[in-house]
Amino acid sequence: MILRRITQHLKDQNWFAVALDFVIVVLGILIAFQITNWNEAQQNDVQAQRFLERLEQDFIQHLEQVDRGLILHKQSIVASSRLTNGIQIGVLDQNHLIADIDSITNISTPPGPSSAFQELVSSGKTDLIRSESLRNDLYSYNSNISFLRATYMTLTTPINNTQTALMPAMKMQITETPSLDFEQHGRPTSIDSSVLLNNTELLNSLKATYLIHDNIHLLLKRTHAVIKNILASIKAEKEKTQ
Repeated sequence: MILRRITQHLKDQNWFAVALDFVIVVLGILIAFQITNWNEAQQNDVQAQRFLERLEQDFIQHLEQVDRGLILHKQSIVASSRLTNGIQIGVLDQNHLIADIDSITNISTPPGPSSAFQELVSSGKTDLIRSESLRNDLYSYNSNISFLRATYMTLTTPINNTQTALMPAMKMQITETPSLDFEQHGRPTSIDSSVLLNNTELLNSLKATYLIHDNIHLLLKRTHAVIKNILASIKAEKEKTQ
């Protein structure tokens, strides 16, 4: 329709009408591009919101896991400290002895990398996260947490050694019935204090265990702070894309 009009105006040498029709065509094309770009931007915003929500859920779960680990290792620090000091002075706290021995060999598992961010990287859509700072924090978090998990078995070896060293002092109820829960599993019924007090190797192992629990607690505290910062950045990013 518009081309027919332009052709007719050219035949009539109506240059004003030709110019006007040309402007209309150009404006139409620009408006069409603008609408297309707007639709793409809207779709990107929707995608970004979905990924940000998944990231948020990922890191909320990671935070909860780290919180549980902090509580566990704090208990283990108290238990290994009390047991180590008791052996050094030759007097064990009988009221806490079984619980302490049960606690010092507990180990938490650190969270893994964010699966939502890994998927975003694999899809090549990291630009959906507009904040360069947040993207860098997510890359750094996944890299550091992956390294921590890879070295975790080596890090916790002294705790496993302590558990082995404690075995001679532990009297356990051994039955043919499977445990009903993990609290029942492997729990000692009594402890021979004399075995603990006269075992130099055990004392050194307990000191190493104390240090490992303290180090893990520090690592988890730092991880906790990083996750809180990432969650705050995700919240800010969500507000920008709404």
